[in-house]
Amino acid sequence: MSELSLSRAWEETRDIFAHDGGLLSAVTLALLVFPEVIVGLITPAGVAMAPLGRIVWIVAGLIGILGQLALVRLALGPSTSVGEAIAHGARRFPATLGAFLLLCLALGVIVIPLMLVLALSGAVALPVEGRTPPPSFMVLAFAIMIGTLLIGVKFMLTIPISAAEESGPLHILKRSWRVTTGHYWRLLAFLLLMIVTTIVLLIAAQSVGLIAGQAIGGRVVPLSLGALVLALFQAVASATMTALLTVMTARFYVQLAGRGDAQASVPSSGI
Repeated sequence: MSELSLSRAWEETRDIFAHDGGLLSAVTLALLVFPEVIVGLITPAGVAMAPLGRIVWIVAGLIGILGQLALVRLALGPSTSVGEAIAHGARRFPATLGAFLLLCLALGVIVIPLMLVLALSGAVALPVEGRTPPPSFMVLAFAIMIGTLLIGVKFMLTIPISAAEESGPLHILKRSWRVTTGHYWRLLAFLLLMIVTTIVLLIAAQSVGLIAGQAIGGRVVPLSLGALVLALFQAVASATMTALLTVMTARFYVQLAGRGDAQASVPSSGI
């Protein structure tokens, strides 16, 4: 069984950002920050999401997957350009999307019947649109969220595996399950740390962004200058953590999958 060193992965991540920070930043800005800014501009924090906002949110999420695949390509080496990294991400995007759809399908097969049984038995009251969700539903939603998190640890390496290996959706999930075996608790601790850090950073970004947005553009409403300022703060904070997590998981993959050919830090060839 391969060893997993969080400190080694962090040192390699730091070196990669030091050598290829410009290339990683270019991908992050184009495929993570920009789409999230558009979402925040259309639907600022605290505003109910309209149908158009939902569509833009889905598209931004798909673009974000592409961005993460490109970041993994840069993080694994050998040296390449931003264009090639994005092209590689586009080639591996269908398999990656398929893997995530399989996960969602599996989750739905478990969660939907469970919710129906609990609702029919009266144990859980289903929410009504426009009203505050009942406490029993909130408890169930929280339990589902925790369960998803605990299971999701086994699939943390889905994107690195998809970017590094030529395999289909089902094999990607099986591979992630296998390579994380024996390292569950360490990976869970890392994921919890990242989640807490991200929440704190996002709360701070939203608070500062809201103050700045109101000071610069007045009331923060969809498609306003204030919404743009707030969206910029939130997008930069969110994208920064996503890029960091993506590169770290790429280095986890190197350790657990035995990818000795993936260098810890390689100066890239340019944009």
